[in-house]
Amino acid sequence: MATTERIATGPRSPFNGKNVGWAIGLVAVAGVLTIGIRNGTCPSSGSIWLSYFIYGLRSGAIYAMVALGYTMVYGVLQLLNFAHSEIFMIGTFAAVYTIKGLFGVQEGHAPTAVDLAFILLVTMVLAAAASGVTAVVMERVAYRPLRRRGASRLAYLITAIGVSLVLSNLFYLLDGRKHLGIPVAWPAIGGNGAVVFAHTISQDK
Repeated sequence: MATTERIATGPRSPFNGKNVGWAIGLVAVAGVLTIGIRNGTCPSSGSIWLSYFIYGLRSGAIYAMVALGYTMVYGVLQLLNFAHSEIFMIGTFAAVYTIKGLFGVQEGHAPTAVDLAFILLVTMVLAAAASGVTAVVMERVAYRPLRRRGASRLAYLITAIGVSLVLSNLFYLLDGRKHLGIPVAWPAIGGNGAVVFAHTISQDK
C-alpha cells in the first residue's frame, strides 16, 4: 500500500531577496524623486505625473505587443520578421484613414458617445483586417517561395529587411501628392502635404 508523506511547510517569509530588492529600488526612486521635486528639477504637479504614468503604460503596451508578435513568429517559423512592425504601421494608417476619411472626424467636431463607439468598433475591425491581409500577402509573395526552395535563414533575414524597407518607404509617399513620376495620386493618409522635417541646426545670418 503506497503511502504519501506531507512535508509541513510554514508561511513563507515576505523578506526574501527578491522582495527586499524591489523595496530598496522603490525607496531609492522615491528618494530621488523627492530630491528632484524639492530642487525644482522634477515637476510637482500630480496631473503631470499621471500623464507620465499613462504615457508609460501606453508605450509599454505597444512594446509588449510588438515583442509578443516577434516571439510568436520566431517560435513558429524560427524567423525574425523585421517587417513585423510595418504590419502594425499599416493597421495604424488604416485606422487613421477610417476615422478621418471614412467617417470624416475632424478636430473640433467630436462625435456623440454612440457614434464614437460605432466608429471605434468599425475602425478596429478594418485596422485588423488591413494588418491581416498585409501579413498574408507578405507571406505569399516574399516568404513562401523561399520556404518552397529550402532557402537558408540568411535569405529569410535579407528578405524580411527588404520587405520592411519597401513598406516603410511606400507609406512615406501617402500624402496625397504625386511622387517620382507615379501617374496616380496616393490617398492622403499621411496628411495633405509632404512631411516637413524640423531644422536641427540653426544658422545665424
